[in-house]
Amino acid sequence: MQWNTLSEQLPLNILEKAVKLRNCTKKVFLSLYSLHKPATCIEIAEKVGHARAYTNMRLNTLEDLGLVKRTRQGKKNYFEVTP
Repeated sequence: MQWNTLSEQLPLNILEKAVKLRNCTKKVFLSLYSLHKPATCIEIAEKVGHARAYTNMRLNTLEDLGLVKRTRQGKKNYFEVTP
């Protein structure tokens, strides 16, 4: 999906949050948002095309910034964009 097509589909509040992020973190944030459901780190890593450890590091950054929340179900962590 091209950026101009993606940006036309995103709500303004998500674009405002994304524009403040570095490119590496922005890609993870927008990919998580585009899933439209809570997702595991592995699911997000596959979508982004990065290693799980790298993606997890970016998700931790997003969580620290309050843009992503983590929930635990059994042994798995699920991430979702905060409203």
